[in-house]
This record gives sequence, C-alpha cells and structure tokens, in this order.
Amino acid sequence: AAFWDDKISGVILQNPPASHMDPDAPQFLNILRVCDIPDILGMIAPRPLTVYGGAEDLLKKITAIYDAAGARDQFHPYITCDISSPLSPAVGGVGVTGSIVVLLENDFRFCDLG
Repeated sequence: AAFWDDKISGVILQNPPASHMDPDAPQFLNILRVCDIPDILGMIAPRPLTVYGGAEDLLKKITAIYDAAGARDQFHPYITCDISSPLSPAVGGVGVTGSIVVLLENDFRFCDLG
C-alpha cells in the first residue's frame, strides 16, 4: 500500500519474509519477474521504514537501496523483534508522523499517528 499511496508517510514491519519464494510470503502471480520483497521495500524510500526482525540478506539489500536513494537515515533495521506494540516508544522514536502501515506477522494495520 505504501508503495502506491504517498499519503502513507512510513512503514513498520515485524519479521517480514525475505522473499516471495518463502512459504509464508504473500503470493502474487509472476511477481518475481518484476521485483522481490526487498526491492518493493526499498522503493518506499525516502519515506521512513522500520523493520523489526527479518533475514540479514533482506536488511542488507534494503540498506543498500536506502543508501543509493540518499535516505539511509530513514531506514531503521532492528535485528530482534522485541516490541509489544507497533506504537511503542521505540517505534515512535523514528520520527514518523501521519499515517503509517504496520505489518505484524502478516497482519496489516493502518495507524494514524496524528
């Protein structure tokens, strides 16, 4: 949703799949002919992206894309997935205001941070 809608000012993910090849990933016909999950997440730049958990390869590729876009300060990877709420102080500390998309264990939530 954030890729298509510029009204979404940031994205927070928890344990995203590293690829559409993963069994738990969303299934889209022929998506890998165009891009994979890290590519789409990188296209959100320069808007803020926070990822809790996730494969090291996924985080490295997203970091490289955000670096290339000149928006490295807007990408916030966290290796552990230690949040109890998507609106915890740790998440709020990334400076996201407005609407965000939160994906927690494949459950989408749209939040208005005011």
